[in-house]
Amino acid sequence: MKRVNNRQITSMKTLATFLGIAAISAAAHAADYARTADHDYDAPAPGTYTLPVIKPAADGTLLDSTGKPVRLAELTRGRITVMSFIYTRCAAAKACPYATGVLMQLHRASAEDTSLAKRLCLVSMSFDPANDTPERMAAYSTLAAERPTAAPWHFVTTRSQAQLQPILSAYDQAVDKKNNPLDPSGPLNHTLRVFLIDPAGNIRNIYSSGTLDARLVLADVRTLMLESAQAGANSLRPGSRRCIPELSVCGSAAFRPLQGNEPTRLEFSESCGKSDSEAASTPRSDTDNLGMHGARVEPKIPSHHDSKTHSPFSKWVT
Repeated sequence: MKRVNNRQITSMKTLATFLGIAAISAAAHAADYARTADHDYDAPAPGTYTLPVIKPAADGTLLDSTGKPVRLAELTRGRITVMSFIYTRCAAAKACPYATGVLMQLHRASAEDTSLAKRLCLVSMSFDPANDTPERMAAYSTLAAERPTAAPWHFVTTRSQAQLQPILSAYDQAVDKKNNPLDPSGPLNHTLRVFLIDPAGNIRNIYSSGTLDARLVLADVRTLMLESAQAGANSLRPGSRRCIPELSVCGSAAFRPLQGNEPTRLEFSESCGKSDSEAASTPRSDTDNLGMHGARVEPKIPSHHDSKTHSPFSKWVT
């Protein structure tokens, strides 16, 4: 009898995970974002609510799927980013495969919507660097290869646990080893956390296993798109600072003030829409020296919430 080695077993498990993710995504797409038993509600209409800033998205040192070093901030600036923490050995139905399936739905939606493709960026980040090497993440990235016109989808890992831990701490992503490393659902315990990050690099929503619904995420993304368009329109008023984008890894979004007679774009940064005196008085942080976005305003979390100032589903976020 031919013996099966560990690498073949891992490959078979990876293939099974891919098939499971594809099945989740295809089923949701076929249902045309209808209600489900887990999400039995109508998603809110984009723009009918706002998403307060939760906190700035932390930076960190990563490796992309080619093994090239990349800063996390390069992937979370300039576009609206949906970022999921995963590990490829996870086989729990409502964990990593489910999160990746939701990102696949967003990726498919962006392939069918040019404006969404230009404004959205997806990031799948592994918290298992010992096993999720750049080569393994490259294999995982085949999930996105069949839709070249869709939004960019980055599959990243870290070089070591030492580089990973500060990122996990900053995003409150809990991960630990199971007592049984042969557990069929995977060897790691972890919470499911998916982050919505605006073009200026601020976290605007955090989805858990109970709130991660592609319909809600898409509504939130479109709400931020409308917010960007409104901010861009406001930046054209007399006396305001007009801004144009400087390219980031995801393709657009880092913004700077217009110089001379440069053409105007309906894009925005946190300094756009302010008068020159307002922008000049805004304190700058160390991250502004990266040249990836304008002066940052420290986030203010409202002391109270009502349906007019935040997502009607934010009370579910953990």
